Amino acid sequence: MGRVFKWGGIVVFGLVVSVALLYAVSRSMPVPEREAAALAMLDAPDPLPGRNGFAAVWLLAYDVPMEQAEDLLEREAARFAATPVPDGGDDSAVFTPVLDSLPRLDEGLADSTLECRSNETGCLDKVRASLPEYEARIEQRGKIASRVAALDAYDYFRSPFTPRFDMPIPAYQWLTHNLSVHAHAFVRGDAALALEGVCRDASIARKLIASGDTLIGSMIGAAMMKGASRLFVEMLAELPADHPVPAGCGRVFRPDGAMAAGICPTMIGEGRFATGSFRSLGQGQIEPRWSAGLLFDVERTAARVAPDFTWFCGEEARGLIGTDRPLHRPGPPPSRWSLRCASNAIGCILTDIQAPAYTDYGLRLQDAEARQQLVASWLWLRDHAADKGSLAERLASRPEALKRASRDIRVGKDGRTLAIAMYERSNGDAWQLPVPGWMAGEPLP
Repeated sequence: MGRVFKWGGIVVFGLVVSVALLYAVSRSMPVPEREAAALAMLDAPDPLPGRNGFAAVWLLAYDVPMEQAEDLLEREAARFAATPVPDGGDDSAVFTPVLDSLPRLDEGLADSTLECRSNETGCLDKVRASLPEYEARIEQRGKIASRVAALDAYDYFRSPFTPRFDMPIPAYQWLTHNLSVHAHAFVRGDAALALEGVCRDASIARKLIASGDTLIGSMIGAAMMKGASRLFVEMLAELPADHPVPAGCGRVFRPDGAMAAGICPTMIGEGRFATGSFRSLGQGQIEPRWSAGLLFDVERTAARVAPDFTWFCGEEARGLIGTDRPLHRPGPPPSRWSLRCASNAIGCILTDIQAPAYTDYGLRLQDAEARQQLVASWLWLRDHAADKGSLAERLASRPEALKRASRDIRVGKDGRTLAIAMYERSNGDAWQLPVPGWMAGEPLP
């Protein structure tokens, strides 16, 4: 029996030594050059020219004078940076936003079924059907609407808050709710004001996407652009073909690559948020604490996840974007069973969980560019409504700059819609715009 215990002890000792050696080798391995370069790209400063409008977005729904916004945001960002990351204990220091104590402009307005949504059709009909309710709310709703309109005076929107998992996020949803205000203006007869409003929303959307802040900001921008585009076309479809369009509308709905160009800065911004969150997790967030020290290497984790974001800026992604092919990163992610993960098991698991989540967002911005192509083609057909030929023939004769070999625009079977395929299909496999009678070939009004 003693010999059994002796040999058993030797085996256990050998296993412990082997594990310790394996851990030591893993810990001593350098960060791969590709990962280090990607992390350096995320950590590099990326200033933007012009005026930052984040403070105006942050205080959008709060009854605070806008001239105080930037000073208030600066002090709040400094206070957040000085607040320890919460550790989950009963006595944890949790950051309490100053916004919680400020009076609001949106009391009673949130989650209203009366609001037009960016994914919905028929906004004008929805407002007409509930016009008394809109009239009762329009003054209160107009306070926020005027603040949204003022955002177009800024050049970009980027958060000054330290990127970490508990970073404050603005109430972006109000940016997409202005559709109801524009529809209301149109229904009561002010088509010029309504058209100017949706075109201004589209301008703000372009700036949100180009800002390179976080995914949520860019996705709100894409939603704003989608809703503004659809409502813009629905309004024009109810107007005569020669009704004047505000001068800036052609610029904001031009398929100039701006939506797709936002993919790289968006992913870089989200990468900064992700790596900042991992770094904040290293400040005592993982329990038990001993596992955080032994099995979670903060900088290796940040480096491991960095290529998931910088890939969208690389040559391969640029090629897919340039030819409008779906942004799917080929090949499997790094294996969590690799030797490098032996000393960073928690970090490898965390990065593997989040890695697949980003592809769809790239596809959404590619789809935003495709929708621009459809709107621009619709506007071209509007300008050529008196041309001879069927709708399909006129569509085929549009300029080459409005065409794409990867996914072209098609006429619906009933001849009353134009559609283009979507790569991200959570809201359907195609996006459609209505074709009014004068565009379909019926006599012009």
